[in-house]
Amino acid sequence: MAKHFQLNKLPRRILDLGCGVGTQSLFFSLMGTEVICLDKNEKALSVFEKRKIYYEKVIGRQLKIQMYCADALSFNYKQIEPIDCVHSMFSGITLSSRLITLFNEACTLDSSLAILDTNFASWKIRLKKPRWIWRVLSPKEIKAELENNGWEVIEQAGGVSIPPAFWKIFPNKVLCAIDSRLRSTLFFPVSYLTLAKRKSSQCVLLH
Repeated sequence: MAKHFQLNKLPRRILDLGCGVGTQSLFFSLMGTEVICLDKNEKALSVFEKRKIYYEKVIGRQLKIQMYCADALSFNYKQIEPIDCVHSMFSGITLSSRLITLFNEACTLDSSLAILDTNFASWKIRLKKPRWIWRVLSPKEIKAELENNGWEVIEQAGGVSIPPAFWKIFPNKVLCAIDSRLRSTLFFPVSYLTLAKRKSSQCVLLH
């Protein structure tokens, strides 16, 4: 995501979907941007609040963070507009046409989106998980949903495919070459990254 979020060009207001205990949100806020944090886990948000207070004491100023305890599919996104970026990292919130339509209501026309999540199309995930996994959208299906809702997908790539143990045994140069080929298919990686921008020709509002 470093290419998408250059430190000197952070979006003014970021929506962090499924923020959890706030690690990414705190980073963005410490860099000077305003963060709208959404999660339905009350315990996680309670920990997040304590971390926020701690960091504010350390740096001597208040952080621009708003927390909402709510389900992503029932939240009123209009109340938090305008949003310049939608971000989500292993949040457990799967993108869908409905969710994209909902947060679009709060997004500016030049918004960006960055999603790093589990790749449910990976053979490893489907082999180990229940049948309901087969109903979850694959990265390619998510790309199609984004494009149907006025987004241009700039990049979609798989994460590391080779298990960690192998990197301790074999030369990294060899493994990097193999892993690069495996990641290009989105069949082997257990995670994936999607970066997108709102199409300027769209008249609707939005990682």
